Amino acid sequence: MNSSAYQGFSERLIDAMIESGYSARAGSWSRFPVEIEPLRREAGAKSLTTARKYLEGSAFPRRYRLELIADWLRVNTCLLYTSDAADDMQ
Repeated sequence: MNSSAYQGFSERLIDAMIESGYSARAGSWSRFPVEIEPLRREAGAKSLTTARKYLEGSAFPRRYRLELIADWLRVNTCLLYTSDAADDMQ
């Protein structure tokens, strides 16, 4: 995957997290519009750094973690994986 694919995943992930109620709390110092800790916990990521990289678009989770994230957010795995699926869902 190239960096633009990672960035697209990041944008779809953030959108899905916001829709699922994981927006950053008011007054949060986070530079992301969502909470990082729930993502780290639910994806089974080893660190907040890994979760942050997913949100920055600089890393992509392995398939089993992607499936965990999709189940947690109650979205189709393909919706997170590719923009083609996201376009088809609209």
